[in-house]
Amino acid sequence: MSILQDYEKHNKLLGEKKEKAIQKYLQSHQALLYSDVIYKKTEWAKFENWYKKSYNKKHEGDTKNNSKIHQRKGLG
Repeated sequence: MSILQDYEKHNKLLGEKKEKAIQKYLQSHQALLYSDVIYKKTEWAKFENWYKKSYNKKHEGDTKNNSKIHQRKGLG
């Protein structure tokens, strides 16, 4: 699977709002890569905490796919 296909698969699993949140999170954590957040359980947990505290307050109702990606990767 190509990197682009992998990204598209994650985008479908997480949804557009969650993907936008990841991009915003990465802007404020420039040492991280998208793959760090998606594949590393500790970085995902940090993102989830940030999302719940900061981003999700502005975009409530987008919590349905929070852990689907990690369940598929065996991380959740």
